[in-house]
Amino acid sequence: MISDWLDKYGCPEIYKQVEREVEKINLIESLKTRIKNYCKDHKLKFEKYIKGGFIASKLIPKKAGMKYDIHARNIISFPIREIGKKRVYRKFICFSDGDIVDDGEYNY
Repeated sequence: MISDWLDKYGCPEIYKQVEREVEKINLIESLKTRIKNYCKDHKLKFEKYIKGGFIASKLIPKKAGMKYDIHARNIISFPIREIGKKRVYRKFICFSDGDIVDDGEYNY
């Protein structure tokens, strides 16, 4: 339908604008695919897009444990055990050449 309209009413400037828009749409779609594959490969949960990148999260184990001898006033042992999980949010930057870089923790 659009190609019929362009054939009937189009001019070189309109053709150029349409080509630019199609390139932009293709770039956005390929970036979304790269982000989806990156999250899948690194076992991340995609949260949202931000300017220049995206935010993803991951559950990490929360560990704790320690025995303390009150009479001797010292630590007896460090039996580390998992007491739960917490979600950590990270910010990622996307570059035009396809690189995705972790930019650190994000307070979400």
